Amino acid sequence: EELGDKNGIAINLGNIGNVYAEQDNMFRRRGDSMDVSGNCRKALEYFFKALKMREEIGAKNLITTTLGNIGSLYSTLKRYKEAEEYLLKSLAIAEEIGSLDDKHIANKILSDLYSQTNRYQLAWEHYKQYSIVKDTLYNEEKSKDIGKLEAKREYEMAEFRHRQEEEEQQRVLQETVERRENLQYTAILIALFI
Repeated sequence: EELGDKNGIAINLGNIGNVYAEQDNMFRRRGDSMDVSGNCRKALEYFFKALKMREEIGAKNLITTTLGNIGSLYSTLKRYKEAEEYLLKSLAIAEEIGSLDDKHIANKILSDLYSQTNRYQLAWEHYKQYSIVKDTLYNEEKSKDIGKLEAKREYEMAEFRHRQEEEEQQRVLQETVERRENLQYTAILIALFI
């Protein structure tokens, strides 16, 4: 805030919201009887602050993530109408900007949401999209891994060739030194003989 870094502020607001949402999830998993809705309200409060700031700066990739976080939290709270609204907005922007990660997450949560609300055709459609994007992400990751392996192999081959060249240069230098020493010894023996 002191620096006026709206992007940094928005990221931190979103992260604070994520902490509250994760605390809520942790309490729900443990079955704690404490009022977890307070954490949800705080998480939503920070998510909406982050969303407003991200909209001001026009960071569509961050807007998509924040909309997805809001939709996911509403889904957890079983506020399915609001969840659907925010998740569909997130999905639309993700498709517009080509964000596979956000498409992957939004389709998965929407599939679960539609399944929980007995809208099985929509659940199936979003699950198919989720699977397609998951496969695409997996293939991209594997392509990157293959690229890294190829680069590593090329580097190792270049290193191997470099070592071979150095060894060959050392061998030639050693032969030259030995030949010179042999000539010197021969010259000394001839001189002594004469």
